[in-house]
Amino acid sequence: MEKIKSSKQIDEIYNRLASEKLIHHTCQFFIEKADGLKPFASGVFVLIYNVHFVFTASHPAAARILSCGLAGG
Repeated sequence: MEKIKSSKQIDEIYNRLASEKLIHHTCQFFIEKADGLKPFASGVFVLIYNVHFVFTASHPAAARILSCGLAGG
């Protein structure tokens, strides 16, 4: 494994991976507002043991659940 020595190297590696790999496995979630659709969150398509998932951070999911009144209690 090669050691990374600068933030410029990190940026170059990230940009290469994002443009070549990650972009093909991401999706955008939208929320419907009075003035149209607005970007809400993003997710990453994942395949684990032949089962498809979309991974996203928990805070967008929690915010959407709360805004819809779906939270219990």
